[in-house]
Amino acid sequence: MLTVHMSGLMYFNGCESPAKEALLPNGTQPLDYYPNIPPHYASVWVEPDDLETDHWWPGQKYRRELGDTAYVWEFRIPEPAIVTFPDQRDAPARFHCFEYALPKLKLDNNEFEVDLDCPNVIARVLIRGGNLAVYAFKQVASVKWTIKHPDEAMEIKADGYSITLKRETREVVFSNNSDLLAPDYHGGHDCLPTADPDNHFYLYSQLEKNRYGGGLKIPCYRHDLEPLWYHHSYFKRLQNGPLNDSGCTGTCCSK
Repeated sequence: MLTVHMSGLMYFNGCESPAKEALLPNGTQPLDYYPNIPPHYASVWVEPDDLETDHWWPGQKYRRELGDTAYVWEFRIPEPAIVTFPDQRDAPARFHCFEYALPKLKLDNNEFEVDLDCPNVIARVLIRGGNLAVYAFKQVASVKWTIKHPDEAMEIKADGYSITLKRETREVVFSNNSDLLAPDYHGGHDCLPTADPDNHFYLYSQLEKNRYGGGLKIPCYRHDLEPLWYHHSYFKRLQNGPLNDSGCTGTCCSK
């Protein structure tokens, strides 16, 4: 069984249809309307003992120190890519109670037209098998993707690049956040009902048809979600520091 912890800005599409995917808004470059939002990175986080081999973008594999001698590999996606995980052998994908547990994208007029044809995304994840449910991690919603019967080839693919996991791998993290391990990271707020121009949630404007996102409603996190269970070293490191990353939560079902 393989667990993929999906953390940060991701729009989950397909609550009511068999075709499911996650769209990660592109936060690699400053936005004209929101220039103070720091860069966001779509990254796969792999424990050193779980990595079999990799063929990745040059200069985008980082050894991130976690303290003492501990470290984790970060694989950043530097350009828009179609991403897949080893989920094709599992039962058809299912979103568990996403409409209840994740906020919806809405403007002040309660509308938000997601551009499914040509969104400005850094990654588009095809979700073909497994069960996905929402949990709370330090007041941030985190999606846990459980693949009970992963493919024989334990590969994470991003266009022509790939990460091969060892067969016994149990957990990886896939995130779209600012650099939470940066020395100057101090966290943000779990609920900003006012229009704070620095709120990272505004990166979801890159999924809207007109790319503006003005009037985008900033959600508060639900406080009745079950806590996330994990063993991954990256999450253990974040547990000991600030994490409320100014609106970096998953969303779903804009309608």
